[in-house]
Amino acid sequence: MLNFNEAFTFPFRDTQWVQKFLMGALFTLLSIFILPIPVLYGYLIELLQRVRDNDPVPLPEWKDPGIKFLLGLKYIVIFLIYYLPLILITILFISFGLLLSLTGSEANTPLETMTLIALLISFVLPYSLLLYIATPLITIEFANRERIPDGLRLGRILRNFSIFWKDVLIVGIVAFALEIAAGIGFILFIVGILFTSFYVSLITFHLYGQICRNVKSLDT
Repeated sequence: MLNFNEAFTFPFRDTQWVQKFLMGALFTLLSIFILPIPVLYGYLIELLQRVRDNDPVPLPEWKDPGIKFLLGLKYIVIFLIYYLPLILITILFISFGLLLSLTGSEANTPLETMTLIALLISFVLPYSLLLYIATPLITIEFANRERIPDGLRLGRILRNFSIFWKDVLIVGIVAFALEIAAGIGFILFIVGILFTSFYVSLITFHLYGQICRNVKSLDT
């Protein structure tokens, strides 16, 4: 069973939580420059691993940024691979629509344009939803040995989903709700003090770590 109280409160039991939070918030802010993003993901993967291994201090130190960068970069590559079909089909639909516009084809009616958009959405939404639901298990598979091929092991991911689907769906719903709350908080400023993007990520990856702990016990 998932321990939500632990996921929400664990950072504040760390004696250095203020410094670690400030660094996390800084890297989150600097993510607009792209390069800090892999470091941030590497940090979160390390958090997952510590939770999996029952580390009494799961909140990692902000050291070895190069190692975190490589770890996070591999993690990002996995999702780029998963999103590649989505990217390609989107480019295909956009290119086809532009081609019809440039040729001035009489067949390019508003109805057919809407049909193209509807077909695109009918593929994009289900595929994106499936990836969102599978994200915890994809992340767990990668975190175990930090290898890109492991994050692409669909057989194991489907097996784990068949066993832990309730936990996976709950984590997905909670993470989505927290992301919305964080977004509202940033707009309202006051609530944003409590629900920052970094804090939401910590909660989410702690929950991933809890599921990973259960998967690990299943494999042993």
